[in-house]
Amino acid sequence: MLWSIAAAGGVGILLGLKFRIASVIAASLGLAIVVATIAAIRHWEPVAALKVGSVSLLSLQLAYLLGLMLSGLYHRAGGTKPRRHSDIRPALDADSTGRGLH
Repeated sequence: MLWSIAAAGGVGILLGLKFRIASVIAASLGLAIVVATIAAIRHWEPVAALKVGSVSLLSLQLAYLLGLMLSGLYHRAGGTKPRRHSDIRPALDADSTGRGLH
């Protein structure tokens, strides 16, 4: 059980740092399938499988929130500025002197 909590926590932090909510939903579904498969292979009691699954999902989602907060603090402290598509176009249209490439 400890391995699933640690693995889910590590994945959750990484998802919080880089990706957003759609990836957490997919990871939660994948984690539920993995825990159900392991429970079936190892012939766990249904209550034990439910406990491991729910604690692992809780760990994943709380670690995601922690990673999301760390990512926000990093951006707020001036680490990197998130780029938007509108920021990219002027950089592509100008050379190093600021004049257009046309």
